This record gives sequence, C-alpha cells and structure tokens, in this order.
Amino acid sequence: MAIPRGLGVFLILATAVSAGSASEVRTQFRVGATVLAHASLRVRSEPVNLTITPDAVRRGFIEVLEPTRIEVSNNSPHGYALLVQPQMMIFSALRVRSAGGEVLLGNEGGMIVEHGQHGITLPLELTYRFDLASSVAPGEYPWPVHLAVQALEP
Repeated sequence: MAIPRGLGVFLILATAVSAGSASEVRTQFRVGATVLAHASLRVRSEPVNLTITPDAVRRGFIEVLEPTRIEVSNNSPHGYALLVQPQMMIFSALRVRSAGGEVLLGNEGGMIVEHGQHGITLPLELTYRFDLASSVAPGEYPWPVHLAVQALEP
C-alpha cells in the first residue's frame, strides 16, 4: 500500500517529536524590547484665515491673539521639537509665543525644542506675531502656518 507523499512527511515528523519527548531539555534566553521615540500632535483649534488689514500693512505686522491650541503626545524623555512650517511667503519673520516664552523665526520657519517634555497629553497654546513681507497686500489669506512634531533622540 502506498502512502500519499504529504502524509509520509507528517508521519516522519510525528515520530521524531514523540521520540524526542522522552528526555527533558531546558534552555534559557533573554527577550528585550526597544521602544522607539515617537511624538504626535493634535490640533484642537487654530485660526482658519489670516485677515491682513490696510492698517496692519502700514504697521508692518499683525498680532494674532486667537490661540492655536494643540496637544502633543511624546514618549521620549529627551523632549520634542515643534516644527513650524510656513505655507506661503507673506511674512518676513514670525514670533511664536507660549507660556514658556517667545521664539523668533524667519520666513523659512523653524523648530521650537522642548527638552524633557514627555507625556500622553501635553497641552500647548500658541499666539503669533507676523512681521509682514513688504510685498503683502491687504486681504484674507488661508492660515499660513503648519505645525508638526518629532520626538528628540538621545
């Protein structure tokens, strides 16, 4: 009687397992895990538009007191960097204010580093002062700043 090919392999493996169980073998190994640094940002509220009035153009700047409210989640004990990315070139400089102080950035944006800040929900409120580019005209503009976050590595 011929044994189907797949069944023959199964019978050989089953015999090898049952023969090996007669003696007890123990081994030890260590298991480790590395948790990668990760940060995420949730925008709770931010202005939709930036209204630049003729007075603001004459002054050369506009203050935005309506805060951008965000929540940062970060598992890195080293902190995080908040990336401020311009979406259009309507300003020559940007001042970003929070409870921790004020940062002056150029029209290319930049990053605000928060050392040692980590946790599940870190609330942050930001207000802005845009120093307007000389070529900007009065009008309604889409919100000109995008925020992102990254965890700091050691």
